[in-house]
Parts: sequence; structure tokens; C-alpha cells
Amino acid sequence: MKHFPKIIFLIFFLSVFCDSCKKYEDGPAFSIRSKKERISNVWKVEYYSENGTDKTDYFNSTFANTLIAINKDKSYFLSYKFNNVVDYVESGNWKFNSNKTFIILYKTSPGTDTTDMKIKRLKEDELWLLDGNSILKEYHLVPF
Repeated sequence: MKHFPKIIFLIFFLSVFCDSCKKYEDGPAFSIRSKKERISNVWKVEYYSENGTDKTDYFNSTFANTLIAINKDKSYFLSYKFNNVVDYVESGNWKFNSNKTFIILYKTSPGTDTTDMKIKRLKEDELWLLDGNSILKEYHLVPF
């Protein structure tokens, strides 16, 4: 019983600490792996929606075999087969915004463009992204 106050304090401290660790609205609350390590993977789209309406089947038929490789060296590669006919390959660089709540993709080929996507969930085996204003697109990615 002499350690009881220390245990209560430790539980209280950890609960407050873990709440402040949660950066993304759908978790995780705490991770040992860095954000860069968790986002670096080859991802495929498991779920896609527009304004909350599931459009995964539409996405998979329009952008068949979509894969995005996000690399630790801050490069990325995106590929898919548009309408199951035309191969599309994109490459560029990425970075987090200052508080690591967005991933910013800097396309360098073909052409140049910048896309900011809000990170909703970032786990080793899940990456949820939000994109768009008038049409809110949500992507749930899993490792390939």
C-alpha cells in the first residue's frame, strides 16, 4: 500500500500525457515508431469516399491497381491504370507540414503540382487521408 499514491500519480500522468500525444483524430494515441517511419510504405487504397459516400468500387474501376510508395528519403511514386487502359506513373517529393498533421506531395513528373492531404490516421498498417474542399475525398490506405 505504500506505493499506492505513486501508482495513482503515474496513471494520472500517463493518461494526461497520452491524450496530448494524439495528433490525428482517428489515432493512434501513442506510437513508438516515428511518423516518418509509419508513413514510409507501399500503400494501396482499401476504401474511398466522397462527402461521406462510399465510392470504393468507382475508384478501383477508374484508378485500377493504385499504389503509392512513400519513401523515407522523402520521395514518392504513384501508379495506376486509368479506366483499366492507360498506365499513369507520377513521382515527386513529400514532407509533413510543421505540426505533422498534413502530408504535402510535390509532384515533379509528369509536370509539377502540389497536393496537401490531411492525415486522419497514421498507423504502421493504416493511413487515412482527407483531400478537397467542395468535395471531401477520404482515402483509407493499407500496406500493399
